[in-house]
Amino acid sequence: MKNKISPETKKLLTDLNVVSSDENAVWLIDYWCGKDIRGLIQMPFSRHWIMHIEASLRIKSKLYK
Repeated sequence: MKNKISPETKKLLTDLNVVSSDENAVWLIDYWCGKDIRGLIQMPFSRHWIMHIEASLRIKSKLYK
């Protein structure tokens, strides 16, 4: 739980374009990778997270129909 995100994983996330390359969004990778696994899990459950979960469930349901 106290493991940090490795530089290799951070580079992989950047290479996969999981976050927009827009200058207003690239800080997200640094923010997420600056936390350990425990810190990511303990982040407050907000409407923003719920929105991502709902979108993921819609994508999943379309993939497995």
